[in-house]
Amino acid sequence: LAQAPPETELGVATAMAAARPMGLAAAFRAGRIAASGHSLRAFTWHGVRREVVPSLKGYERVTLPATLPVEQRRALRSLAAAAGLSIDSWGPKSARQISLALPSECSCCLNSLVFKEDEELGAEGVLAALTDVFGFEPLSLDDIT
Repeated sequence: LAQAPPETELGVATAMAAARPMGLAAAFRAGRIAASGHSLRAFTWHGVRREVVPSLKGYERVTLPATLPVEQRRALRSLAAAAGLSIDSWGPKSARQISLALPSECSCCLNSLVFKEDEELGAEGVLAALTDVFGFEPLSLDDIT
């Protein structure tokens, strides 16, 4: 196609369209596509190579309840450190909540899977949450208990 010179009406409209910002929705999609690599890479933990897959639901953080046993919280902290996640915990020693997140979350739209502080979440629930949010492969109940 021949491009009209900028002096013509069609050329001005084409130049304006090219200079126009993408719009919020388009910019958001472009940013998410770029961030879909989310800076996490495969890692080795307990002698097993683990793959990481971005959440299909857009999650970037999981906040687990305070009902998790101490041993399970320790295992999760170890897993998170090996995977390069950021780790936060708060509350008394006997009932700490723990939050695991991507190292660089989207600040405009924090997508978090949050469990109630007093929710009883078994090992199967924790495994499902970690899979939904971070897509660790392989990960078993033995790894997180």
